Amino acid sequence: MNKRHPGTVIHNGVRKEVFQHSLIKKHPTIVMAARFDVPKRQDLLIRALEKISDKSLHLILLGDGPKLLACQELANNLNIENRVHFLGSVTNVREYYADADIVMLISDYEALPISIIEGLASAKPIIASNVGGINELIQNNGFLVANSVNEIVQCVQLLLENRNLRNDMGQKSFEMFQNEYTERKMLSKTFNLYNSVMQIKR
Repeated sequence: MNKRHPGTVIHNGVRKEVFQHSLIKKHPTIVMAARFDVPKRQDLLIRALEKISDKSLHLILLGDGPKLLACQELANNLNIENRVHFLGSVTNVREYYADADIVMLISDYEALPISIIEGLASAKPIIASNVGGINELIQNNGFLVANSVNEIVQCVQLLLENRNLRNDMGQKSFEMFQNEYTERKMLSKTFNLYNSVMQIKR
């Protein structure tokens, strides 16, 4: 029988950064930052946007990849191309999050996505697929959804119609970030783990 090797989980962390709103808000916005490739499902989010009753809602999609063209064609076919903004690869995701009403990640499978951790740090309510480790990041600060257009629509509309709920969930996101996912906490845990291993080897 092989000896068991104990493991230690250290969550990824990000820096606390404060961005001013860079846009004059004329409409509510959802932001999803992800590569246009397997396992991401921007297509489901585009289909959901077409069904949401608030036709002033805009969707900002950050990222590039082989499925980008198909998603652009889908938006055109649904006649919502003026409400879906494909901005390509960017280095300032958190600035777009600062202007968002909701941060989303729809995907077929995941581990523990940095994009959601950045959403927590931006104090935003989160809607994301109930896959992989995402349930660790969404408790009372957003909604876990099946990859169902109707379920996505219901959760988005609930948040859009209730500003107090959005604000409350956004605050809970930030509290989760401060408690578990700061860069300082990640580095501290990593240092302590290495230090403890070195002590054992001595």
